[in-house]
Amino acid sequence: MIQWNSSLKFGAAILIALCAFSKVSYGSVEVTDQVLNELLNEDSVSHMNLDCHVEEGLISRELPTQLDCVTHESGDPNHSFQIYLRMGADVKNGILGSVPTGNQAALDLYVALPIIGNVFGVKGIEVTPSYESFERIGYSRAALEVGKVFEWGRWSYSPGVEVGRIERKKFGSFYDYSINNTVQFKVSKGMAVGLMIQAQNREDLNQVYGLVNGKYPNVRFSNFLFVTIRLN
Repeated sequence: MIQWNSSLKFGAAILIALCAFSKVSYGSVEVTDQVLNELLNEDSVSHMNLDCHVEEGLISRELPTQLDCVTHESGDPNHSFQIYLRMGADVKNGILGSVPTGNQAALDLYVALPIIGNVFGVKGIEVTPSYESFERIGYSRAALEVGKVFEWGRWSYSPGVEVGRIERKKFGSFYDYSINNTVQFKVSKGMAVGLMIQAQNREDLNQVYGLVNGKYPNVRFSNFLFVTIRLN
């Protein structure tokens, strides 16, 4: 085990600062032979918020030494996942209604918890659990979406694929899938407004509403207006 003395603690703090200043999840900091010898000759390492991978050159002392550092600052978006709360409603059902509601306006509510981060070196991967409730027609849906976020200034675009489970009162449960396209505009540092266009395969429609001319189209399009608030 390595025991940290005050000078080594100061050196480690510098390494952490350099890694954070680079603004990437993984950074590289060169260390000299003197620092290397101090590290290898000490007895123990204290617990710090720093993970270090020592390359082969550091162990053999033959190649130029390099210390790869990963910091875990939860508040830094470059080193952690960003969590959001998204709340909205279907536009058409809220204004014009639909055939199941007798063309009367009704609330079709949507809430989601998007989580965005870097996965295997790919930036902007988004995983979004969500829940939709359309009480007027006895419809609810829990789903999970995986997508990719592309940003241009204050605008962002997120295509994604989603799988879900629909619950219909008196009719049971149905699995479904959808393709989502989401556009957002950031109005402040922690808030955005957006629109999600959803093409959804609705396996419940035939059983609930019956066949029309021998078939009932399963694909339905929805448009959700929403507000997104950052939680961390």
